[in-house]
Amino acid sequence: MGPGGRRRLDQRVLPGALKPRDSSAAAIAASALLDLGRAGVDAGRELRYAEGARAILTSLSSPVYLAQGTSNPAILLHGTSNRNRDRFDTGLIYGDYCYLESFLRLRWLPPATGAHTVAGTSASEGDAGSAVDADDATAWTASSDGAWLEVDLGEGRTVSKVTV
Repeated sequence: MGPGGRRRLDQRVLPGALKPRDSSAAAIAASALLDLGRAGVDAGRELRYAEGARAILTSLSSPVYLAQGTSNPAILLHGTSNRNRDRFDTGLIYGDYCYLESFLRLRWLPPATGAHTVAGTSASEGDAGSAVDADDATAWTASSDGAWLEVDLGEGRTVSKVTV
């Protein structure tokens, strides 16, 4: 027993001993890093926190950690709730929650790659440039049916979101 009658938890791992992964701890860390990434204290640190969170989420989104295609009802595999009592390598609801919550928190941050350069815009009516000016106060609007907007990205690239 430790001070105050508390049980000591020995986290040392002996050479050759099983070293279980903990996807739930990684998901919790990613969520916390995303919180720190928008704390408004130090832009350099915030960028590092956000990059760290993205790296963790990229790793957790790999086939190594996702339960997709298995009979496991969890989203993430390899969670550890209590290594000393052999409660590891399982799906944990709080790990799944923090994993999903992290993707919602990513929306708070600017894209990792920054804004894309647009080669040109045109529209049947209105100011087409307001569709891509990165200003939330402006937007391209059309008042008639059949209106169109064209955005020239300059080269082929994947577009992940368009809001209409």
